[in-house]
Amino acid sequence: MTDQILTVENLKKHFVIDHSGIIKPVPITVKAVDGVSFSIQAGETFGLVGESGSGKSTVAYITVGMYQPTDGTIYFRGQDLFTNSKERPLAYKKEIQIVFQDPEEATLVLDRNGLKVYAFPVNHEPASPAVGYRFEYTGNVVVITGDTKKTDKLAEYARDADILISEVLSFDLVRMTVDSLTRLGLERAAGMIGDVLDYHMDPVQVGEVARDAGVKKLVFTHVFPPAPDILDLVFTLGTKEAYSGEVIMGEDGMFFTLDAKN
Repeated sequence: MTDQILTVENLKKHFVIDHSGIIKPVPITVKAVDGVSFSIQAGETFGLVGESGSGKSTVAYITVGMYQPTDGTIYFRGQDLFTNSKERPLAYKKEIQIVFQDPEEATLVLDRNGLKVYAFPVNHEPASPAVGYRFEYTGNVVVITGDTKKTDKLAEYARDADILISEVLSFDLVRMTVDSLTRLGLERAAGMIGDVLDYHMDPVQVGEVARDAGVKKLVFTHVFPPAPDILDLVFTLGTKEAYSGEVIMGEDGMFFTLDAKN
C-alpha cells in the first residue's frame, strides 16, 4: 500500500428519506453508493465516470470528509481516515480537498483513439449535479442532453451535432394528468407529477435548442408520459413549431450509423 495514495474499499453510503410514496408516506433507504472500491497510485490521474445520480459526487464528498460512510474504509497514505473518530485529523483536511471547475463549461472526460467525450452541466434541479454528454469522432458529433430544463448554454453544447438525443416531456399531457388526479382527490400525487414541469423540456423547447444549435437530426428519448404510438404526433408536431429537421421517436434497441467525415 506504500505506492497507493488513496484506497477505497467497499464504500457504502445510504440515505434514509423520511417521506415518500404517493398514497401513504413511508421511509425509504436510498443507496447512493453501495460497494465501491478503487485505488489511486502515486503520480496517477484517476477519473470516476458514471451517469447522473450514480453516486460519483457522494464518493467525492465522503473522501473529503463532508459525509460519513455507512460502511467501508478509505485509506490515505496507508492511514484509515475514519478509524475511531467521526472527525478526521486537520492535516488530512488540508491534503484532501475538492478543486471545483468552472460549473458552466464542458469538461473533457475521455480522449482515446480519436474519440473525445465531453461532460457538460445541465439544470435538473433539485437533482444535482446532472450532466449531458457530447461525443466527437471522425468528424461526427452526437450529443445526449440527459434530464434537463432548457438553458441558454444547452444549444452551445449541442452546436452542429449530427444527432441530438434529447429527453422530452409533453407539458399538455402532464397537465391533463394533474387535473385528473386533482379531481380524484389525489392532491399529493398531482403535486408530485406536476413538479416535473420545472426540470424538463417540452417538444417546442427541444425544437428551439435543436434549431439554435444547427442540429441535423433530433431523437427523443425518456419520453414522458409514456403514450401509445398514435400520440407520437403530440411530440413530433409540437417540435415542428421550432425545428424543421428530422425528428425521430426513440425506441429501445434503436441504433444509428454515421459515416466517417475525416
